[in-house]
Amino acid sequence: MRIRTVLIWFVVAGLLAAAVAASRSGGPGAANPTEPSASAPWTIPLDPARVDRLSLATDGAERFAAERLATGVDRWSLAWNTGAGSWTADPERVRAAIRLLASTPVTPSPDETETLTPVATVTLRDADGRSIDIGFSDRASGGQVPVVVDVRNEQDIAERRVVGRLPASTFDAFVRTPWTAWRSTPLFDAVTANARSVEIVAGPHAVRLQRGARGWAITRPYALEADAEEVERTLNAIASLQAARFVDTAPPDNATGLDTPIASIGVETDAGIRSLDLGAGTDGQGNTIFARITTPTATSIVHIDRESVAKLTAVPEAYARRTPLGISGADIARVRFMATTGRARFEARRNAGDWVIDGIPATPDQRDAINRLVTVLTLEPAARVAAVDNSDQTNTPLGEARLLTEEGLPLAALTLAMGDELRLVLSRPLDGERSIEWTCVSENAKGVALWAGAIASQLSP
Repeated sequence: MRIRTVLIWFVVAGLLAAAVAASRSGGPGAANPTEPSASAPWTIPLDPARVDRLSLATDGAERFAAERLATGVDRWSLAWNTGAGSWTADPERVRAAIRLLASTPVTPSPDETETLTPVATVTLRDADGRSIDIGFSDRASGGQVPVVVDVRNEQDIAERRVVGRLPASTFDAFVRTPWTAWRSTPLFDAVTANARSVEIVAGPHAVRLQRGARGWAITRPYALEADAEEVERTLNAIASLQAARFVDTAPPDNATGLDTPIASIGVETDAGIRSLDLGAGTDGQGNTIFARITTPTATSIVHIDRESVAKLTAVPEAYARRTPLGISGADIARVRFMATTGRARFEARRNAGDWVIDGIPATPDQRDAINRLVTVLTLEPAARVAAVDNSDQTNTPLGEARLLTEEGLPLAALTLAMGDELRLVLSRPLDGERSIEWTCVSENAKGVALWAGAIASQLSP
């Protein structure tokens, strides 16, 4: 073999050996695959949509924690000082905090590994149990602070560590600024949607509203079906109440008026009762007042806009059903009219869409009068609803209308009376001393008053 050919083969073999060595070592100047380039910014590998908890720890103790709630859409709770306080977190602020960490690049500086001592650690956990620890140093320099980032797997084993720097503003946002600034300002959050009862107390008035199978009803100070629209308006007004400011170091109760609240609002759900006590004004202007919000897990003192609670009332009659009967007119198969003596009787029965009196079809005037009565009882809102003492009756009594089913089962009984200007006053007892009155002023009501007055005079002894 020629010497030239042998030399060529030696050169080729050397090149091949160098190529193999380079491939195994990553090539000249290749970066460690577990560390970012010493100069290239590195982004913390987290998906904001999957983070379900983030916390801040200092001196070995957890100071703040925001955690996604299992119920609702994107709802968060905020706790501080290892359970000393808790509140609903504003989801927009929590999302903004997570996005800040996910989008702010870390500038690697591995030379600080030996000297970096974290004074605070922010931990983020995702839905799979993976977590990221960001340890902050407080040695700010050039608008940046040193950090050490540990990426951990589901078994809490560190898979990667990056030492670098983040803007000092990130340290200020997560360590210097208390996370209590993330608290949600709505005082009743979403509890009104699942409310089982509502209680409002103000001065001498108090009312309790209870949700039942047939809707809402007044249960205190008396039992009566409630007006669904009025209850809904009240729930919306309660849901709109917001804290103008949280007072973390509150004055004593005798300085805020909360030792003797001027009013209280309570909403009960399956999770318990959330209540709001209203106190004195926060300043001489009187635009805001002190309030104490109490939940099953915490109590907070806040400032609240005075006008926002002025929409609420504790007067029970404000929530009373506006129509005397909460049933359909089609449910009434018999109308029985009793004179004030209780001895004479007039009764009409439905028959194929018409009315029959004593087996004889009702006259057009009688039919119209009965239909007007049914309309007033079941469809037309009264002009006024009030609870009155039985001793204060000043209207002219006309008798009693008894409503029954086809089988003769009682549906309701209402006393009829006539007030000034042909006002029709319908009432029924609340207790031994009071009655609930509906004052009706429509044309149908006036017609019923005239008809009932004529029937009463005919039946008088």
